[in-house]
Amino acid sequence: MLLVLASGFAGTILDVRDCAMSFPHHDGLWTDVAEFIGARRRPGESVLAPDLFAYRLPGIRRYCDTFLRPDDVYDWAVVHKGELGSLSRPVLERIAKGRAVLANAVFVVWHTGERCSAIPGDSAHLRSFEALLLQQGKSGAPQDLPPWGRLSLPPGVSAATTFTDMLFEVALARGRYTDPLSLIPSQAQVYSQNGEDGVIAEIFARIGSGDRSFVEIGIESGQQNNTRLLLEQGWRGIWIDGASEGVAFARRTFEEWIRSGALTVVEALVTKDNIEAVLDQVGAPPRVDLLSLDVDQNTGHLWKALRRRSRVACLEYNANLPPSLGLQVEYRPELAWDGTSWYGASLKALEEVAADKDMNLVGCELMGVNAFVVDRDEAQGNFRAPFTAEEHYEPPRYERGPAAGLGLGHPPSTRARRWS
Repeated sequence: MLLVLASGFAGTILDVRDCAMSFPHHDGLWTDVAEFIGARRRPGESVLAPDLFAYRLPGIRRYCDTFLRPDDVYDWAVVHKGELGSLSRPVLERIAKGRAVLANAVFVVWHTGERCSAIPGDSAHLRSFEALLLQQGKSGAPQDLPPWGRLSLPPGVSAATTFTDMLFEVALARGRYTDPLSLIPSQAQVYSQNGEDGVIAEIFARIGSGDRSFVEIGIESGQQNNTRLLLEQGWRGIWIDGASEGVAFARRTFEEWIRSGALTVVEALVTKDNIEAVLDQVGAPPRVDLLSLDVDQNTGHLWKALRRRSRVACLEYNANLPPSLGLQVEYRPELAWDGTSWYGASLKALEEVAADKDMNLVGCELMGVNAFVVDRDEAQGNFRAPFTAEEHYEPPRYERGPAAGLGLGHPPSTRARRWS
């Protein structure tokens, strides 16, 4: 078993890739560890790691797994010193009994096997970790609960009356979720981040699937995205991402679909100035059935610049921004999301771009991550009106969904599959 301990980011802005989750490729302290593990990891070996390592080490297990499945054993693990509280204490202590085999100013790597030589036990990096672990043990934090279970609420207020729950009750009272035309009840998760798989299926059940074509920009490694389920059902399309490791993983995993011509996987850092040229180079049609666009910082800018049309679009929005304000961040293509609320576009801003493209906003998924828009003519009578941000806005509920380890079912297959 291998354990990696990280003290934090070396920089404040990750100038990396346009993607849903960006690995700090220009931070040598992170890349050294990723390369160390990548060079030694054997097929089938499990990796426990922060989400940022997903691009360099595909198929990672998340910190929340240590609470949900405390008896699991990991071949490798990547632990952030600043996030020790995000790991189950018993699991962390069990893993930390291994042999330390690599250390730098940010990371310590542990391994119980014989493939790597141990570093000296008096390493300053090891001592700093032990001190943090000891300090955490004295803090009295409730280690039997994961972070999302440690809610700090005023006396007399239950977890059922948090702010997002109150907003849910308001929407429920207004009939948003009980309306037969609402998309919320159709949510289901096979490969999507939240319930997007189910929402997309319901949209096309109502308007027809057309020629079953898609373009998705921001696919990570192809394991988790909004069009994998469509691909495995016989759809055809294009995947684009800027991270070479993720693209390489997707090409290996979906080699059969690429050979058949059903899938094209493109490595490209998409900007509003090159988005059309990138699609031209791979022969993308002028109109597809589904566009999925998730590039965090500049989603709204890229969608506005895109001249190609789609019958349906799935777009990430910034749920921290009020639904009545048409705001988005300034366009700076060199920046990636810095982990704060300063990113992307508000739901109202996407509604306004949709209007320019003769499309209507028809709903959002419940976690407050992605919005759905549909061709104006096809939206009429098929979805809940009015088609406004104020009507369809969902607040951020990240602590209630898969991002907090509370998935909608079994974990997805790491192998390409077919559905019939």
